[in-house]
Amino acid sequence: MKGGKESIIYMFHLHLIAAYPHSSFAVGSEHFESYESWKSSFDTEDYQSDISDLLVSSQQVRSSHSQLVPARVSYGVFWMRYFYKVQRLQKVCVMYYCQGVK
Repeated sequence: MKGGKESIIYMFHLHLIAAYPHSSFAVGSEHFESYESWKSSFDTEDYQSDISDLLVSSQQVRSSHSQLVPARVSYGVFWMRYFYKVQRLQKVCVMYYCQGVK
């Protein structure tokens, strides 16, 4: 993805994922099959460096993590849902960008 408007949109939506954990971390029924398929290949160990960076650099992610783990979801489920949402956002932004180039 290039800079400019697409980057701003991506960063805004990434901010929303972190800022509104109760809605962001829910997996809607329309995405359930996609999520189930995606999560079978997810391993928090593969994301440990990203997780550490996020907990240090993003107050919103750190706050959401503190609110939800372990009271509402496990550590693994929190990060699985977070990175699933980020992955979906990346796909949407790439599709948006590619459509804009045509």
